[in-house]
Amino acid sequence: FPSEPAYNESVIVTAFVYDTGVPTPSGVKQVTLNYSSGSVWTPVDMTPSEGLYIASIPPFPLNTKVEYRIYALDNKNNKATPSGPDSYTVIDPFKPKARIDKPKDGSYLRGRVNVTVFMQDDNFERASLSLNDTVVALWTSQGEQTFDWDTTNYQDGLYNVKLSVLDKKGNAAEKGLTVTVDNTLPSAVIEEPTAGSYLRLSVIIRVT
Repeated sequence: FPSEPAYNESVIVTAFVYDTGVPTPSGVKQVTLNYSSGSVWTPVDMTPSEGLYIASIPPFPLNTKVEYRIYALDNKNNKATPSGPDSYTVIDPFKPKARIDKPKDGSYLRGRVNVTVFMQDDNFERASLSLNDTVVALWTSQGEQTFDWDTTNYQDGLYNVKLSVLDKKGNAAEKGLTVTVDNTLPSAVIEEPTAGSYLRLSVIIRVT
């Protein structure tokens, strides 16, 4: 167990072994686990523990098919040989990490802005950055990445920024936030007093 191990997990194999020798069993001398991920078989002595024999198979890379079989030897050197190997395939049940570090959710943006993201997975495949569901950047290297966003090329308004990360097994992760682009300068008009006016005492200034 586990029956479907991840790429970073060892597999514990347990076996119940007993001697059926006739007329008198000589007892179990040795139990060996043999495993292979290709053409070479690796033997491992199994350790007796509470009526069972136990050994472990080390972690293997994603999608590796691992075969294993158990051999037993009694004290008269009679060897029990299994009919065929059991097997399992190494999986990846873990989602990638996805993070948007800059800008912050709810920010107001203008001009050129660096969008800083971070993605990580032991079996990383690719990542993309989208603005309102339009992909603007693609990466095939994990870690911290930056997209130079020139907001002057976009209309003012709300934008959904989304980072999507995919690993080689198809596990996906997303991180999103919303920002507002505003490159329009505010307008201001002084209605009173008018230009060139002469003022004295208290004066009301009206602006719009």
